[in-house]
Amino acid sequence: MVGMNAPISNKASIRQADLGDAEEVARIERFVARHCGSVFQRPLWLLAIERGTANDALGLVIERAGDLQGWLPLTDVHSPLFGRALVSSGFGVDGGVLAEREEDVSGLCHAAEELANRRAASSVELRGDRRLPSGAPLPESMQVLPAILQRTTRHSCWPSRGRREPRCARA
Repeated sequence: MVGMNAPISNKASIRQADLGDAEEVARIERFVARHCGSVFQRPLWLLAIERGTANDALGLVIERAGDLQGWLPLTDVHSPLFGRALVSSGFGVDGGVLAEREEDVSGLCHAAEELANRRAASSVELRGDRRLPSGAPLPESMQVLPAILQRTTRHSCWPSRGRREPRCARA
């Protein structure tokens, strides 16, 4: 009998993070630290903002074979004046996607747009770097203005301008 290796799936799955699960939060915290993320990308920041403002802390993760490959922290910000928007990260000056693969950045942005539709948010705003992991600029489709300013129902995943590069101290 000839032995066969089981096929390994490299297919990514995207899901909403369970920020009520301490183990999930700790896993994402480790991922953010390994990838030199900012304080505004930490799940603990989202949870503190949720407690202080009553705006929902959310986040999307992308995994392959159970291994965390990317994270998009989100705050469901709502106000009578500006309506509802998914912001990464709410009440912060930084945020956005942490991922190693360009297709994961795109996948998380598209999943955020779907989440915005489900939550009746008029836009998705990414605060952070305007570059993909390779250093290439984000595609034009991810650099459009938020839908609330366009007065349409189209949801757009877009980063804000002016981010400084993250500084990560290495031992």
